[in-house]
Amino acid sequence: MAEKYNSIRWFLRELPGLRESGLLDEDTMQKLRAHYIDRLSTRKGPEKYFMFMLGTVGTLMVCAGAILAVAYNWDMFANLQRIIVSAIPLAIGFVGGTVVLCRNNNRIEREVAALVTASGVAVLFAMLSQIYHVGGSFSNYMLVILALSLPLIYIFDAIGLATIYVFGLFFIIDNTYSELWRAFGIVAFLPYLFYHLFSATAYRSWSRYLACIVAVFGMVSCGKINPLFSCFSVATLGLLAGRELYEKRIKMRRNPWMIPSFFFLLAILCVLVEAGESCYMAKPGTPVEVADYWIFNGITIVMIIVSYLRRRLDIERFMTGLGLLLLVPGFFPKCSVVLPYVEVAGCVYAVVFGFLLLGRGMRRRHYSIFNGGMLLISSQFLLRFFLDDMNLLIRSAAFIVVGVGFIVANILFSRKVAKGGVK
Repeated sequence: MAEKYNSIRWFLRELPGLRESGLLDEDTMQKLRAHYIDRLSTRKGPEKYFMFMLGTVGTLMVCAGAILAVAYNWDMFANLQRIIVSAIPLAIGFVGGTVVLCRNNNRIEREVAALVTASGVAVLFAMLSQIYHVGGSFSNYMLVILALSLPLIYIFDAIGLATIYVFGLFFIIDNTYSELWRAFGIVAFLPYLFYHLFSATAYRSWSRYLACIVAVFGMVSCGKINPLFSCFSVATLGLLAGRELYEKRIKMRRNPWMIPSFFFLLAILCVLVEAGESCYMAKPGTPVEVADYWIFNGITIVMIIVSYLRRRLDIERFMTGLGLLLLVPGFFPKCSVVLPYVEVAGCVYAVVFGFLLLGRGMRRRHYSIFNGGMLLISSQFLLRFFLDDMNLLIRSAAFIVVGVGFIVANILFSRKVAKGGVK
């Protein structure tokens, strides 16, 4: 119901007008007003999220202060005393977490308990490593902490710890001992992420942003075999999922997928047209890199297929997925004969997609779709005719033709808007 609060406020503003028009009597109007004001009062305002953030930051600062206080007197303790002191934060977190889980379901207390317990784990392992001079890198340490923090995310349903986990994944990218964890770390986190994405929970909107960060980590850490295909698959999924949210009237900050994914797709098409052969074919990799690549991209492709099955196929969805199919030959060395045509194919795809969006935007009087088509076509012409070695007269003629087309399209679109408004 969070997405309908704007509609409720609009309806409340309309009540006096309905009363003056005689469509409602005074008693009915007051009852409707009281009912919908009560509905609005259940919405969690910004102050509650502010309190949550203050609690999270305060907990982290208390833990950091305790660590500094112990570090100041660290040389005074024997090894056994150091181990006992190091285990105190974990013991506090374990006891506090057990009490919180058994006593109530308060969200802030669960978040604090999860953070304290995870901090206790991090402190204990850091101190044991320091006491016994255990070798290893920071990425190895982060790998252990992330692996032990993951169960706490599920136990406490802690979005704060989940956010730290997602950002922490970037610290294990260069870890040679955790190559498979790059893909496994994503897979193990997905059930928690999917639960909040597809359920009406308080963390749904924030989980959409976490999904963006997970996608970036997957592209950076698991996309070495064919980076272009990985980026294109993520952009395709984001565009499909973002449009699905848009159709449900979920826009702006609650929909972080649609607009960023479109511009990401636009950038990838520009790279494909400009780089062409150098970024199209897949590169050889170790068995672990291949496994990481196909685990991550397999998940993405399955989600794309599910997105297609969930909604009716139209020209926008068809063209969005078609671009991904154009990159499939890049995985087969025998298909290298298509390399001379990669730039042309990418340019034709973007221009055709752009014109289809222009037409669809005009028919539906949809400003965003119309602008998307304009951007796709404009970007390709800028690349082709400013960066390529092409005769000046040919470039000028092409720009004149496209410019006239844009002018005509804007005139027709303006007339459509004048007749029936714009979305």
